[in-house]
Amino acid sequence: MNKQEIMELLNIGENREVEFKESYKKLLKSLWETYSSFANTRGGIIILGIKENKETKMCTIEGVEEVNNILKDFWNTINNSEKVSCNILNDDCLEIMKAENRMLIIVNVPNANRKDKPIYINNNPITGTYKRYHDGDYRCNKKEIQVMFSESNEESKDEIILNEFNINSIDKDGNFFNGVEIFDDKLKHCIRYEAGSEYKYWLFWNHWGDMG
Repeated sequence: MNKQEIMELLNIGENREVEFKESYKKLLKSLWETYSSFANTRGGIIILGIKENKETKMCTIEGVEEVNNILKDFWNTINNSEKVSCNILNDDCLEIMKAENRMLIIVNVPNANRKDKPIYINNNPITGTYKRYHDGDYRCNKKEIQVMFSESNEESKDEIILNEFNINSIDKDGNFFNGVEIFDDKLKHCIRYEAGSEYKYWLFWNHWGDMG
């Protein structure tokens, strides 16, 4: 990203895939909400060192005073599982550049792999999972979180290992007998086979309580 592109983004303002953070002397806690929301939606760019007037929506380059300290804090936090559930970034995802004689840090957040979702913060998926809508980060509801956990653990039928079943569980055509139930401990649900169809129903949701 070059200076011209930065100036164009400043003129456009924040949107579904662009977020500005001040971070002059330290990282804002809201940075991690945006990281979660971009990772759980379709990715985006976070530019550290930009100040936005919340009333006028005008953006100015404030810069980052101590780049090395900010970077150290950033990597320490994103690799701390108590703070962030999963680090999906590497060194190539961060850029350091100068604009108007001030230093900026650009964080390129990709859309997370479905197996890594949900990306959540503060060791709590219920209160720490976000998605991006328009120019804001919004906490996901329980249903959205449940869907992400479900999709992250989806496997094809050919990949499921059924250690607890034997040849007597299958009919002559290779199908499970009616009423056979398979409990997936990883996914926390039960699969019940009925007349060639597959029905899934939730039994419980880890230790975070009933998801409803």
